Amino acid sequence: MNNKICFPFAGDTLGGSHISAIELIKFLKKKNVKVSIVLHKKGNLAKYLKNQGINFQLLKIDNLAGENSSKINIFYLLLKNFIKIKNYIKLNNIDLVHGNDLRINLQWGFVSLFYCYFIWHQRTYYKNKSLLFLPMYFFANNIISISKTVKESLPKILLKKNYIIYNPIKT
Repeated sequence: MNNKICFPFAGDTLGGSHISAIELIKFLKKKNVKVSIVLHKKGNLAKYLKNQGINFQLLKIDNLAGENSSKINIFYLLLKNFIKIKNYIKLNNIDLVHGNDLRINLQWGFVSLFYCYFIWHQRTYYKNKSLLFLPMYFFANNIISISKTVKESLPKILLKKNYIIYNPIKT
């Protein structure tokens, strides 16, 4: 497999979804899949990755779409950050982006729509029924849900491209 997968993270938080994604990254690397990890901010996730001996790149973006619920702010940030993310995708020959949180899914999903394949990893029950966020799901080529409950919480129109992959538990 010659494809390169990018895992972008906001970088300001560290939680179970990050640990799960890192387990996936480790598995992919063992299978000789080319993986790129991108953080937009240095924080607890950067410290954790360093402690694990996992390399990452910093693509500094101070504000990502979705950090603020203002529709104008979201559209402004989608456009403002577009070129920086597009350039990263093109320069690093990224074939697939794996989104792991709302801000990343909005920001990278929008750019990926034009330049590469995008997988939206939905880890929480979808309770935001806002019509603003529904089009964002259409940026995704596929959606992964971590359970049947999460999958069924999504709008019905998205079920055709939604697959369940349960989170791994490492003991």
